[in-house]
Amino acid sequence: AREAAADPRALAVLGSATSGKFAAMAPILNRADMLQVAIISTAVRLTKRSDGTAFPPSDVAPTGRRTIVRVVPDDSVQARALVEYMLGEGVSTVEVVHDGGTYGEGLANDVSMEARRRGLRVSGVTRADARHPAAQARAIASRHGQDARRWALLPAMNDDDIMKAMASAAATADPSVVVFVPDAGAHHGASHARPVLALNAAPGEVDLVVASELLEAARALHAGFVTPDRTLLIASTA
Repeated sequence: AREAAADPRALAVLGSATSGKFAAMAPILNRADMLQVAIISTAVRLTKRSDGTAFPPSDVAPTGRRTIVRVVPDDSVQARALVEYMLGEGVSTVEVVHDGGTYGEGLANDVSMEARRRGLRVSGVTRADARHPAAQARAIASRHGQDARRWALLPAMNDDDIMKAMASAAATADPSVVVFVPDAGAHHGASHARPVLALNAAPGEVDLVVASELLEAARALHAGFVTPDRTLLIASTA
């Protein structure tokens, strides 16, 4: 960020990839009055304040000028989708565990607020035990297993290994749990977790491509978003 801010040839910065790193770069680029584009960083607080005001907080935009734009939805969209999915699965309670980062803690708060708004009980929003994630998940499952009702676990974080450990341990300890993972966990590989629509597509990781015209279908093929062993491609010939 400092190199870009000091380079007279630089017009904008794309990224960084994670919300935490993006937030760390933001004040440097904001003071340089340089455009920063959120290409896959989805944390709400990058462009909105906690009260919902459509402007980033002062630690992200210290000059008071807006220098960040998004090209993907923020995590408020993901939170609504996750809660809708939970309701469809018939869960009555949700437990959220996060890593304390810009992305994880932000998504945990977004999901818990949306869950309460939709009538789900939020039994806890806690910090993940990075050293003993499986034991933490088993303890959570033991607490929920006592009432025998269907409940949801959401590990909101970037760490694939912790997500996988928590998902597997919770499902083994209590079969009534429904484990959800956020878009950051698309590669975590936990067989017990529900799939979630990602906020941004990645080549080779797409299940369904819908194109309104053949040219767009061809572009998706050329970019690698359609793979024979995974992707269903639907295109219009009109």
